[in-house]
Amino acid sequence: IVKQAKDTRNKYFGDRDELHNYNDMCDPYNVTHVYDRATRLIDAFELFDSASENGEEFDNKTMIDPSAVTLVLDEIHNIELADYRYIAISAVSKLITVYGKRFKKLIGQSASIDNTALCHLIKWDDTIKVTRDDAPELTYKRYNKGDASKLDAAAMMIIAMLITETNDKILVLKDDLVDIQTIQTYCKTHLGTSGANVNASSTRQIYTKAAEMASSADYTMGADRLIVGTTSLVEGISIQDEVDTAHVIIIGQRNHNYILQMCGRMRKAKKIVC
Repeated sequence: IVKQAKDTRNKYFGDRDELHNYNDMCDPYNVTHVYDRATRLIDAFELFDSASENGEEFDNKTMIDPSAVTLVLDEIHNIELADYRYIAISAVSKLITVYGKRFKKLIGQSASIDNTALCHLIKWDDTIKVTRDDAPELTYKRYNKGDASKLDAAAMMIIAMLITETNDKILVLKDDLVDIQTIQTYCKTHLGTSGANVNASSTRQIYTKAAEMASSADYTMGADRLIVGTTSLVEGISIQDEVDTAHVIIIGQRNHNYILQMCGRMRKAKKIVC
């Protein structure tokens, strides 16, 4: 909760660093740590409410008045779309349902859902739509190959064709660690390119390309052609290579909004073929 908005904490929380300096306590290679941050806020709100009800003295090191807080929730679509980190999502949902109307402001940010989303949790008072002037052209192709083995084989044929016949950048998403590793190994052994493997573990391993991607807003693939990954590839990865065409290959069924998120990883591509 909100990795990008670094000035927000200083502006609204002042110098109460003992409570609010979450970054000091969090693993820098776990780039979200949503659960830790959400539960610490909930604890501080509950302590404030308890002190208010019992006439106790306010302690600004352990308590926060929700009405003094502007809370920004980035990538808020994950509450509806993510099929993992259920505990973290539950904690953020509690922030919205229990304290949402009490905040000074509650701001949700997403590139792939509209203001009707999350209506079961909160009704948004206002919507600001931001459109990129340099948004890439998106082209979608769907391959229905029946069972999983045929789907994997079809994906490998597409990847091999793109590597051998084009110079385009390629992102591959599948929620299976073994299969993703198999794709990377095959491409290295038979096609001469290995690329990076992005998953929950590799983003926490120091000096890996995955960790660099997860912690940098200016990552470029450079000479690398291929990135494979699980859902960790969709969150917070910002690839800055200026290319004419990039390919996004998603193996398996995915919500359309989730596909849009994946296609947005190549920030400066003129055209995305998914």
